[in-house]
Amino acid sequence: MTVSQLVDECHICRRPRVSVSEFCSLHAEAMKNLEDGYEKWRTAFGQEIAREDYFGYLLRLQETGAAVKEVIGYIQRKPSGVA
Repeated sequence: MTVSQLVDECHICRRPRVSVSEFCSLHAEAMKNLEDGYEKWRTAFGQEIAREDYFGYLLRLQETGAAVKEVIGYIQRKPSGVA
């Protein structure tokens, strides 16, 4: 268990977390947008697009918001298999 989990802070920015999320409201919304967008990209490509490829595209887009980029960075640093 991390210090952020003990004090109910966002795992990215240390603002207060929302309900059962590991993130504050800003990063929780960014995570939701990231997940929703992934489904739309998969549909648009008409094929399977790997999540890491999707992240790579978003990180290169100037239009991608800072909060989404922070969530991607957090996900990429998080050890596999950790909930």
